[in-house]
Amino acid sequence: RRYQTNETHFKTLIIGSGYELGAYLRRAAYRNSHIITRKIIGILEDDTSVSNSVVFGFPVLGQYKDIKNVLNRDNITEIIICDYEFYEKNQNFIEKAKDMKITVKLYISDVTEI
Repeated sequence: RRYQTNETHFKTLIIGSGYELGAYLRRAAYRNSHIITRKIIGILEDDTSVSNSVVFGFPVLGQYKDIKNVLNRDNITEIIICDYEFYEKNQNFIEKAKDMKITVKLYISDVTEI
């Protein structure tokens, strides 16, 4: 069940793939959806096999390399990164996004070997 959004909500782009992306989207779908202040516009996923498809009900807008086009086209106000490798390799881009007043967050679930 989708939650209602309005113009005061963040327009959020999710960047990630694999387990971390799935973990975040499952969490976002079920946790406090009535108080969430974001509208997920779509996902950038580096797996070319899912381009132009839907993941957990959200459109895949392209690959990581398409980020500048998506930011400009969709007026993104928040980015949630679910891929630590992307985070490490793109520090310059992240700083530019912050300079553009885009909120940037990192979601990496904590998995510990037992």
